[in-house]
Amino acid sequence: MAFVILDGKVFSTDRCGEKTTSVQGKQIDLWFSGKAHEPGGNIQALSAPDGVPLWVSEVEPGSVHDLRAAREHVLGALYWAASQLDLPTLADGGYAGAGIGVHTPIKRPTDGQVLDVDNRTYNALLRGLRCLGERGFAVPNSVYSPRVVQDQVAGMLGRMPSEWKLYWTGGAALQGPSRSDAWSDLAQREERLGFRRRQPILVAPDYRVDPRLSEFFRRSRFATRARGTQESYVLDYRLLFTFLWQRGRNWDEIRAEDLEDYEYWRRRDMNNPGRIGGSKWGRELAAFRLFYDWAVSRRHMTGSPVVLRTKQLPDGSSVKVPELAPTDTRSYNVKWLTPRAYRVWRDVGLRGYTAGGVPDTSWRGRNDGRDAAFADLLVSSGLRRREAGSLLLVELPDMAVSQRYYAAHVAAATAKRADRYFYVARSALKAIDAYRVSSRAEAVARAQRAGVYDALATCWLVRNVTGRGTVQWVDEHGRPGKSTLDDLDDLARLNLYVEGGHGIEPMAVSLTEAGLPMRYRSWNRVFGLANARCAAQGLKVFCSPHMLRHSFALQMVISLHYALDRRLGLSAADRKYYETVYGNVWSLVKDLLGHASEETTKEVYLEPVRGLQLDTLLNDASDESADELLTRLAEQTGLILDVPQDVNA
Repeated sequence: MAFVILDGKVFSTDRCGEKTTSVQGKQIDLWFSGKAHEPGGNIQALSAPDGVPLWVSEVEPGSVHDLRAAREHVLGALYWAASQLDLPTLADGGYAGAGIGVHTPIKRPTDGQVLDVDNRTYNALLRGLRCLGERGFAVPNSVYSPRVVQDQVAGMLGRMPSEWKLYWTGGAALQGPSRSDAWSDLAQREERLGFRRRQPILVAPDYRVDPRLSEFFRRSRFATRARGTQESYVLDYRLLFTFLWQRGRNWDEIRAEDLEDYEYWRRRDMNNPGRIGGSKWGRELAAFRLFYDWAVSRRHMTGSPVVLRTKQLPDGSSVKVPELAPTDTRSYNVKWLTPRAYRVWRDVGLRGYTAGGVPDTSWRGRNDGRDAAFADLLVSSGLRRREAGSLLLVELPDMAVSQRYYAAHVAAATAKRADRYFYVARSALKAIDAYRVSSRAEAVARAQRAGVYDALATCWLVRNVTGRGTVQWVDEHGRPGKSTLDDLDDLARLNLYVEGGHGIEPMAVSLTEAGLPMRYRSWNRVFGLANARCAAQGLKVFCSPHMLRHSFALQMVISLHYALDRRLGLSAADRKYYETVYGNVWSLVKDLLGHASEETTKEVYLEPVRGLQLDTLLNDASDESADELLTRLAEQTGLILDVPQDVNA
């Protein structure tokens, strides 16, 4: 454990008439809390970094300050832990001056000055670490008598949780302050037990690990699924198992009726605010069928809860499908953007422009260069979020030769299925380079001054990257390591650092404000905030990382058709010869996207042009550009997001 989190909470109580004398010498209600502005009892507690409660104090009257209550119950033990175990404590400003090993935010000067950038960075890091553990206090504020507050909280914290927990073996270690060596050999222990790297571990609410689940994750068809599919499936299992546990059943006690009730809750129960559609349910059902078919084949169960029926196909053959298979599955569940709509969304949502296309003077964004460069990378290359979010600086193509598009390589460990080459526009690479020498360099410099990189628990200092993509490094213990870029997954890449002009720095392209590698999943929040800003500006345009991939596909297929049919002036015979040599447009786009099937490219990603005669569209208006054609498709199909022409991008 890297640290513990100390916090206090005032729980509402019945009003009491007991009095006490305040520090000002006045008579006050002993149980009245000035912090909560109501009668209450003060409870102190310690939690682990992930929010798991470790200890809870006896109740103190509400008039007792957090620092005084902590001195009474726990500070002595925390001093010993800091000095003997090198275990720090993180706390909020209410514990300022608590003493050795208790880290609190640095207060803003009272004379109107602002904190130095190093102190602001320290406060941001402290908040980021502390907030995860403070959720342990997210408990109901019911009204209790003072004498039962402590019993209520202690009972609640000691009660068995009702949710399954998910962990992953191997991967990157937690970044943070130095920690004890109690788990230093965890990787060796996992290896001895037969766990594979990045294997999921589901822990039941009674803290047991079922070896049958570990066998499934390690030695079934689940292990052959793509990394993204595994991550999605295991979340589906965790939610279903939690649903069953709250009904008093383990995963192997499920009945067909339980799965029916789960399907109702997931899709139609109005009490569930997170209801899902047919496509998502179809994916979950495939995950359950994979797992329970395996469980039956291993005789862990007598029958599967996924009941099947026979479906007749148009050709006279039949196939087995689940009874609960959705009938409202759409061939697509995404939208597309025209280039004009994308530019408006990027400039307003990520770069802080107004809807009129001019910089907003009230904009306080600090990562607009990073965010806009990432979005440009996605829309010009068609990369997936994980593929683009895991790129390293050494994987960016060289722009020494001036051309519109450059080829680069997606590593096998970050791709969905296999490694491949992709093409990225020069404009996107220039945006990344501008970010690299500006706000990225500033974030690295701040982190170096604050000693962030010196405190890393895991740091692979890269000594060399060969022309064949072999990475050689030395870890934090001085031990050499080696791997190919193809074999380094998204988590391993977080550990890669290189020696720069003023110290070490990450090899990852995108960094947080703290100067640490940005995890690819964080981009969903960035896009969500951009969508909210566009909505606040009155713009009906939104975007997600995957929408940019779809938009790239649509733009590319139209541009390629446009080039073949018009700009090159190919006859039917010439075009047939061209497709024989280079492949048809659908095949080219399939390869750019890294799809296994051309049908996926046609049926899902290019829905707006499916069933339309593209040649006819192109020939209807001889002077129409590819962008104008996209605008016309947006009007005709209603599937593509566009903005009026009077909205400046």
